[in-house]
Amino acid sequence: MTTVRCDPDIRVLIGSQADRKIVLFDNIDNTNGIASIGNRVREVLRHINLPIPVEAFDFLTIALSVTAADEFVSRDDGAYGFVRSISLSIALAKPAVWKTQTHALESILRFLTGDDWSLSFTANGLTPPTKSEKKRLVRMIDLSNIEQVCLFSGGLDSLIGAVNQLKARPNETLLVSRASTGDQKFQNHLLGRLGSPSHLSINDRPIKPNGVNWDKEGSTRSRSILFLALAACCASAVSLHRSGLTTPILIPENGLIALNPPLTPRRRGSLSTRTAHPHYLQSLQKIFDDVGLGVSIRNPYEFMTKGEMIKDCADQKLIHNLAPNTISCGKWKRRNQQCGKCVPCLIRRASMFAANIPEPVGKYEYGDLSTLTFGAKQSVDLAAVRLAIRCTSEDSVPRWVSASGPLPTDELTREKYYQVAWRGLKELQIYLTTQGIKV
Repeated sequence: MTTVRCDPDIRVLIGSQADRKIVLFDNIDNTNGIASIGNRVREVLRHINLPIPVEAFDFLTIALSVTAADEFVSRDDGAYGFVRSISLSIALAKPAVWKTQTHALESILRFLTGDDWSLSFTANGLTPPTKSEKKRLVRMIDLSNIEQVCLFSGGLDSLIGAVNQLKARPNETLLVSRASTGDQKFQNHLLGRLGSPSHLSINDRPIKPNGVNWDKEGSTRSRSILFLALAACCASAVSLHRSGLTTPILIPENGLIALNPPLTPRRRGSLSTRTAHPHYLQSLQKIFDDVGLGVSIRNPYEFMTKGEMIKDCADQKLIHNLAPNTISCGKWKRRNQQCGKCVPCLIRRASMFAANIPEPVGKYEYGDLSTLTFGAKQSVDLAAVRLAIRCTSEDSVPRWVSASGPLPTDELTREKYYQVAWRGLKELQIYLTTQGIKV
């Protein structure tokens, strides 16, 4: 088991015997074996004109700590080369509140990352920015008229969500982003084309200590929890301002990706991302309800394929113009180009084909899928998609989808999940067939 200690006070960390020591909300020289994360996050939140509930800020602290542990504990050290055991201690402002949620949080993280988590909470964590800290700030983000928060990553699904929500409620919608430098460039370009709506963005910037041999973990299955935590800070502040009215947090994600059924038997557990899976969102919602955050998590597109989302978009001219400028590939930063062959890229290309939106030549590193050699490393994801298409019938869809995680007990709702997964698979099949790929 790898022990991780997260605290805003570096003096506490210096005296700790934890395997990984991470200072929160601060920037250090990283020469003493201590990592850091979120050094500018609290500064960004100072610009919100409404007070943030302490419970929401504590959850943001938890999310930052989980993100850091996920990144700084390599799967190479885990059982079977992938599953990790992580003991995480976090300093909070109200640890007693969150101690009641320990088991629920551990269960969520186990589902989200596929690892074994053990959480503990200590006192003396930071509190949200106070009114006095906000004095003399020139630029403030006014949430007084906001009634809903929508996640905005710069991907195609999030763009569709932003277009739809801003068209329906332009002055009542806040877009929230988690971005690195590269992501921010694409996000800002799209935001400008959307009319520069209300927007808040953070870059959590996990920084590894100098001179240590930690391998950064690239799988980062927990990445959505920080995204949602930032949204929860904003939405709960709005809820408090609106005298306790529940504030929606919208997560625009197509149904196939949200469910993410395993394409092969080997792609289960920690090998599958579950960032918008209904079980994860429902479990997190219960925690938010239990601590009184006054927010509701919704995925408006959970029963739609990616292609259906494009075709249903409220502004067809705008989405046809902007869709090619979005990023779906998780590996694009390596070459500053989308690969075109990973599962998210394949689903994206299938959806663009279904919606009759052409993409420019050279958009993808592997533009011609028929040139991929099956059996080679470059074709692993394509081979998995082909296998899923071949091995899945409409009758076997329930078993296939259920392998990704628990679903609601209501039969009508479950059937909707089954059908969107089936239609999403058919979108892939049609596209690959047109590209000369035998399925």
